[in-house]
This record gives sequence, structure tokens and C-alpha cells, in this order.
Amino acid sequence: MLYKEAITMATFPSSDWTRKSGDIFEAARRGPVTITQRKRPAFVVMTVDEFQRLTATDTRRHYTIDTLPDELFAKAEAEIARLKREHEE
Repeated sequence: MLYKEAITMATFPSSDWTRKSGDIFEAARRGPVTITQRKRPAFVVMTVDEFQRLTATDTRRHYTIDTLPDELFAKAEAEIARLKREHEE
């Protein structure tokens, strides 16, 4: 899963890893942190909670009209009929 909105990330050069690890970890508590090598993004540091959120399995299902279960098809038809009635009033 990718971020859908733009996120401003704190950025630190890899040379700061040992000297400023406390600052890097503090920034990572607020959001993902980019670690650069030779002025290019190389790594991202983030909290475990954020990592788990990003890597969680998406349980949503998708169907085509041909594979839609009858129960869901009936619900969709009922909702369309309700909306038509509402619009006609």
C-alpha cells in the first residue's frame, strides 16, 4: 500500500545516524524519516505501528458483475431502487 497523500518527511544524512540517533528516532515518532546516502534517499525509518499499518493485509474484496454474490447483488438492487424512489419524490 502506498501513501495516497503527500507526506513531508524529515531527512537526515546517513552520517548523522550515530551522532543524532535520538533526533532521528524522535522525528520517526512523528512520521517516517528519510535517511540519505550521497544526497539520495536510501532508507526510511518509522515506528513499528506505522510499518504494520502499511503492510497490513487489505481485507476488502472486489467483484465484477459476474462474480458478485447473489446476496450483495440483491442489496445493490434494493439500494438502487430506494435511490430511484427518493429521486422521483
